[in-house]
Amino acid sequence: MTIRKPTGARQSRVREYLLRTVSAAALSIALMQTPIAKADGHKSPTQMIIELYGGFPAGDKQVWAEVFPVPATPSIQPNFIGGAVFGFITPADRLWSHAGPEWNVGVFARFGLTDQNSKSGLATFYFNVLGGGFPTFYTSGSVSHSERHAMVDFEARRDVGLGSGSTPVTVKAGLRFGYFSADTNTRFVYLPIPAYTLAERRQSMFVGAGPRIGAEVSVPISDSVSLDLAAGASLLFGRKQMKVAATGALFGLTATTTRRSFAVVPMLEGQAALSFDLPNTSARISAGAKVDAWFGVHDTRNTVSITGGSFGKKRANRFWVSPFVRVTVPLGGQ
Repeated sequence: MTIRKPTGARQSRVREYLLRTVSAAALSIALMQTPIAKADGHKSPTQMIIELYGGFPAGDKQVWAEVFPVPATPSIQPNFIGGAVFGFITPADRLWSHAGPEWNVGVFARFGLTDQNSKSGLATFYFNVLGGGFPTFYTSGSVSHSERHAMVDFEARRDVGLGSGSTPVTVKAGLRFGYFSADTNTRFVYLPIPAYTLAERRQSMFVGAGPRIGAEVSVPISDSVSLDLAAGASLLFGRKQMKVAATGALFGLTATTTRRSFAVVPMLEGQAALSFDLPNTSARISAGAKVDAWFGVHDTRNTVSITGGSFGKKRANRFWVSPFVRVTVPLGGQ
């Protein structure tokens, strides 16, 4: 079906319909209600998607926050990541009557966090903060690091054919909003007097938005089993910030600094899963693995390195390999 481009007053009505329908669709999910049928007279249900994932990190590590440990400056990163995805896909003709039956609209929210990985060791004579070397006399030190992320995707989705059209393929394009943060906390203790401590907190954050594209293909294996493949890419534009705050009880040391910059963060993603129809229901369960690559998402660079070693990176990358389980539930229709 040819989609006519709305003009004038029709554009205003379309914007109104979009705002009103997104709110209504979100409410319908909360109340487990059924959306309206497609134009061909057959009811096409909204699909609710719930996914849980957990995986393992790779990429650039965080150098210890402005410290000079023994024997050399170590680095740290999380050991594990866990998270969840919640979303829904609904027919586009519910939003715009001119949309053909091959169009759908999707909204997804993703939330994830890492474990708080920690290391400890001996401290040296100097604690290096914001470009200065401070005598510490501390004897032990520890550092912990954790990260969080949240993303919201809005997608226009179109069903197309592959080859003869027997294999369902979906192409999609839309907008992604992203939030990423990382915390590195360092603490030194003077063992003869444990109340004398020296601590630093390093916070990295990126907030941005940008376009996203992708494709999904479902290859039937049997009447109730399929191999589902998906890939996507996005480009987020936003602001990156690094904030460092250090305090020391022994010398009354207090120092802070903030570094801000405009950043462009490319993202790549892919996943593969086996999907099964659940007996006596219209729901499907999928199990597989996903790979995420986020480039330049964190600022992990230290101000100085009195060891002459690594400073870290202003554009630190993150890579995740995450097994997942997903349940897709129609909210009604036939």
